[in-house]
Amino acid sequence: MHRRTLVPLLGLSLCACVPPPSEPHDHDRGHSHAGGEHHGAHRETLARTVWTADLELFVEFPLLVVGNESPFAIHMTWLDGFRPVRSGKVTVVLSGGAAAEERFVADSMTSPGIFGPVVKPIRGTERELTIILESGDHRSEHKLGTFAVVPHAPATAPSDPEDHGSIQFLKEQQWKVDFSTEVVATHPLRPSFTAYGTLVPRADGELLVSAPATGRLVPAQSALPIVGSSVHSGDVLARLVPRLDGAKDVASLDLDVASARLDLTHAVRERERIEGLLPSGAIPERRATEVRHAEATARATLKAARRRWSQYKRVQSPGRRGAQGVDVRTPLSGTVLEVRAVAGAFVEDGTPLFRVVDPKTLWLSSRVPEIDLAKIATIDGAWFQIPGTEGPRVELDHEALITRSGLIDPTTRTVEVIFSVPNETGLLRVGASVETHLTTGERIDALCVSSPAVLLDAGLEYVFVQTEGETFERRQVKTGIHDGGRVQIIEGVVEGEHVVGKGAYAVKLTSATTAPPGHGHAH
Repeated sequence: MHRRTLVPLLGLSLCACVPPPSEPHDHDRGHSHAGGEHHGAHRETLARTVWTADLELFVEFPLLVVGNESPFAIHMTWLDGFRPVRSGKVTVVLSGGAAAEERFVADSMTSPGIFGPVVKPIRGTERELTIILESGDHRSEHKLGTFAVVPHAPATAPSDPEDHGSIQFLKEQQWKVDFSTEVVATHPLRPSFTAYGTLVPRADGELLVSAPATGRLVPAQSALPIVGSSVHSGDVLARLVPRLDGAKDVASLDLDVASARLDLTHAVRERERIEGLLPSGAIPERRATEVRHAEATARATLKAARRRWSQYKRVQSPGRRGAQGVDVRTPLSGTVLEVRAVAGAFVEDGTPLFRVVDPKTLWLSSRVPEIDLAKIATIDGAWFQIPGTEGPRVELDHEALITRSGLIDPTTRTVEVIFSVPNETGLLRVGASVETHLTTGERIDALCVSSPAVLLDAGLEYVFVQTEGETFERRQVKTGIHDGGRVQIIEGVVEGEHVVGKGAYAVKLTSATTAPPGHGHAH
């Protein structure tokens, strides 16, 4: 079978390991995918691909001839992560045909994922071909079917015209990129349509904490809360030290204190002088009462001046702990999403200071375009993928539906549909944009593939069908329901076929590569 030599994708280079004709055959040196005869004759190359739940086996080998060596190229791929088998041994078993069983073992690999046993049959008949892999605790048998062991090699190579519809993407390339294949199978899908959605706080789950008085904002603890801080109902977020009336500079306050102190000193001396004259009767009792009152007033004035001076100092030192003032408390438990003031700033009564949101339950606000208005009445659920993750999608049923607004926004020409979204884990972020899928009907069983498997070119959708381990065919498809990571296939493929899932674009690039036709590739 003629194969085309491809320009390796993404800089991969395939090292040819086929021994030159002049050298003796060495089983440990490698194998050729072309399966060329050691003695120079050309034989038809056969290929088979089989799958188990966890393994893909792709093998190439020349036509089996009695007494002739047939080098096998057995490619073993773990489907979990689509990675090559890196240890173990394989056994090729020829059985049936009323002849004794023949076994051929390869105890090591020619390169990661590739075993190269050489089969030299001694009986010419129809034989069942089985390949056994033993790798660690894993053992699996792969039955490839019945093959004829012929007594003589054909005189000429069989005619095998080049298949210009096939695409070659080698295992060595598949193992080097993010690649996987999948089986076209039936899964339950749910009809839906997409809309632009945003995660927002619920109506009673958001609060702006405002200044309860005019004053200077100071921390209640060592610092003001920061964005992302968790708070509980009743917590003191900050304090407000009321603004002083009248003089506000330290020099004026110092003068007030000094003047009050002098007035008090004068009042004390006057009171002492009057009280010294009182026993002689030179001063009336009324005068003694007046000076005592003047002293008391001077003491009160000095005390007030000192208190104003102390209060001014506290206001000018907003980081000082223990500052007295009006508490700024939150009546809502949740997370601080905004801090709109800084410590030390003067704020007016009613100024918004903090935005607190309860994130345990959010709302998904989706805007449905006017063209889809007819579908709004049939909405019975929704789902979306958490932004930035490949984890499970968030499913919302009919009970989570809050409202289907009947009002069309005159600017966006959309209608708002709101769902309640639980967020106990905190993975969902307020303000995140999500592609919302609004479901409109019951689940149906449909033939489908994963979304990455379907590519678009000039308005036509297509997939790459795996016809053999390293051979693919571009197939145009007609799709239907898109549900999560799956796409319904109405026509183009049949159940049980294998298509490329991850890595479909890499195969597309390979299909566009131009290279002269060759006779296979070698390791």
